[in-house]
Amino acid sequence: MNLEKTRNIALKLMRQHGLTGYTFKWDRAVRRFGSCNGRTKTLTLSRPMTQYETNEKRVINTILHEIAHGLDYKNRGYSNHDSEWKRVARSIGCSGERCSSGSGVDKSQFMKWVASCPSCEKDVYYARKTKVDKACGSCCKKNNNNKYTSKYKFNWELNPKVVKYK
Repeated sequence: MNLEKTRNIALKLMRQHGLTGYTFKWDRAVRRFGSCNGRTKTLTLSRPMTQYETNEKRVINTILHEIAHGLDYKNRGYSNHDSEWKRVARSIGCSGERCSSGSGVDKSQFMKWVASCPSCEKDVYYARKTKVDKACGSCCKKNNNNKYTSKYKFNWELNPKVVKYK
């Protein structure tokens, strides 16, 4: 989605719902779509995930989700995904659901690592390389009674398709 358009939508919605004193910023997160910090009065969206998101409704819902956290923080001094936050979120037009980080977005463009299964050759994209051995869940489930086996341990390499963001 267009970043300038998204920024304008976010600022307009922040004003419309009375989230005063807050600033809007972009961040480089790839494991979450948005964030609201009530202490610093900052609402952020992931630049890479927003650029690759094609569903405008999802972006708007994410903005409303974070605005709801800001309003909830303003009222209570903290915010989480409890029933009070959900009430605030729904009152401003948000679905009131926790947003999933990357469903619908092609992660291969901005996740730093790609893990490949030696058996089925499936690629899985990760922001960070884990220190714990990971294996292909599909192959372990299908061929080893859903238990880990090093036979299906991922081969890790840097993602050659990753786009760098400033």
